[in-house]
Amino acid sequence: MRNFIFIFLFVINICPENFSQQKSPSYLEVNDFNLAPAGALKYGLYGYDNPAVLTYLHQPDIYFTWNDLGGDFNDLNNWGLFTAIPNFGFSVVSFGDKTNSVLNYTLSAAIGGPSLSLGLAYKWTSGDFEEFNISNEFTIGSLIRLNRYFSLGLVGNLPIKGEREGVVGLAFRPFGNEVITFFGDYIFTENNIRNEIRWSSGVAVEPFDGIRFIGRYFEGKAFNIGTQISFGNFGLNYQSHFDSDKNHAYNTYGIRLGAYDRTIFPKLFNKNKYVEINLFGGIKYQRYKYLDNSNTLIDLVNQIDAAMRDNTVSGIAINLSDININREMLWEIREKLKEFKNSGKKIVVYADRLNIDDYHLASVADKIVLDPIGNITLEGYVMGRTFYKGTLEKLGIGFTELRYFKYKSAAESYSRDKMSKADREQRQRLVDEFYRIAKTDICESRNISGEKFEELVNEYGMFSPEEAINLNLVDTLGRWDEVKNVVKNLENEETKFVSPSSLEKFNLPKDDYWGSKPVVAVIYAIGGTQMDEGIKASSLVKFVESAVSSSNVKAIVLRVDSPGGDGLASDININREMLWEIREKLKEFKNSGKKIVVYADRLNIDDY
Repeated sequence: MRNFIFIFLFVINICPENFSQQKSPSYLEVNDFNLAPAGALKYGLYGYDNPAVLTYLHQPDIYFTWNDLGGDFNDLNNWGLFTAIPNFGFSVVSFGDKTNSVLNYTLSAAIGGPSLSLGLAYKWTSGDFEEFNISNEFTIGSLIRLNRYFSLGLVGNLPIKGEREGVVGLAFRPFGNEVITFFGDYIFTENNIRNEIRWSSGVAVEPFDGIRFIGRYFEGKAFNIGTQISFGNFGLNYQSHFDSDKNHAYNTYGIRLGAYDRTIFPKLFNKNKYVEINLFGGIKYQRYKYLDNSNTLIDLVNQIDAAMRDNTVSGIAINLSDININREMLWEIREKLKEFKNSGKKIVVYADRLNIDDYHLASVADKIVLDPIGNITLEGYVMGRTFYKGTLEKLGIGFTELRYFKYKSAAESYSRDKMSKADREQRQRLVDEFYRIAKTDICESRNISGEKFEELVNEYGMFSPEEAINLNLVDTLGRWDEVKNVVKNLENEETKFVSPSSLEKFNLPKDDYWGSKPVVAVIYAIGGTQMDEGIKASSLVKFVESAVSSSNVKAIVLRVDSPGGDGLASDININREMLWEIREKLKEFKNSGKKIVVYADRLNIDDY
């Protein structure tokens, strides 16, 4: 970081300078609308003060502010309009009086990440800029946040004509969050032409979400007191300016609209929302980075968790129409929904057709709504395989099975005409476990006795909507658009349906945590073992190495889901040497005091 600061100051000093000593507004003059230095409090003036701050903006936002220097609340000679989207900003600032005024335009951009961001802005003017002796200028800026406690801001103002100016701003959070922030900044110039005040310091306090109080002191010559109040996507700012004699000088007002901000108000007054989740089309482990809006398991689990922790959410409404999810994922989703339900919130499920696995998931709900022409099948579980030995013999083809382990039965379809005892044993164990889990959970959730469940499976198997109602398998019949009435009756009031993306967790600003947050790396080893697809240890090793070398990764979850595959491909792509290399990397990670969790559906001795 020391080298970066040196380079920053070097760039300022090598830029051409005009020695006419033309006066331009100083850093503090042009940022008079700001409550605190950029990087200390939210997003500053959206790139007008320090363009690097645009990296941390999470949603489009617009801010209009003005002051009453003329002694009138309606005096609009001094105002600023600041607009921004993540990484880009544009602003217009007017200052002057009723006789002369200037419009100052700024176009800014930023790149970077949580720990380091860089920004560049260009400012140009129109109006009586000669009267105010104002020059167009470039602004370069940076924000350095190596941890959650400190934020270092660097700004260089480089006018086309006039004196260069450098600003160093430092902010400190003793608790590592937004509750209390101490800040200060210092201005460097060569000839002291642009500044009468060299430094400022202050504190920002956020005792409740979205309610902030700020005090700022200017080199013993003046001070400001201000407040911010957020209502979510809308906010108000107010600031009082006092001179060196502690007399009130003027006020600054501001209105913000757009990006969601922390707020205490919806949490107090809006507490009856249902999150609408649509599982149409199934769920994948991962999606492509671009042009793929598929549901993923980790996203769905995060959505349920966010709804559970959001005190404005009363429940979840899930559409299971045309569901197509494997048994393992269904079980995981059900366990997360069970946790959600145990938190005291409600679940309503709509379905059109359900097999025993799908019904196992749906049974966790407080209310199940079945389509009037839908059905339910509790067919139980069965496993089998097709044998080709007889067919091959009729074709004159012989097949010899090379079998090295008792339960390795992949080749039995070609070498036998019926299951081996070992294969029947392992398949029966799976069938028994599938059935036991489904029976136990369904009986508990729907208040059905074990004997009754056995009867439903053995005597019925398939249920019409009317039979499902009579046998307490579902609670009511209806289409998806009638689920709102079911929820209304369940909650005894009108309820608003929202999408998971609207939940507060997914819309909070990034200013609550400086630097890179600790993360859990989820590494997938998915698919069959083939020559040209599926699991490849060469790429898996790189993923593990990347996670191990990252200081932000505090734990690794290695998710293994493979049906097996080609023995030769297994030896080439995932040989013992590569497995050993992966193991050693994970061991190195574990020895550093960090955690490793492995989830697998099946393991052989080498995998284990």
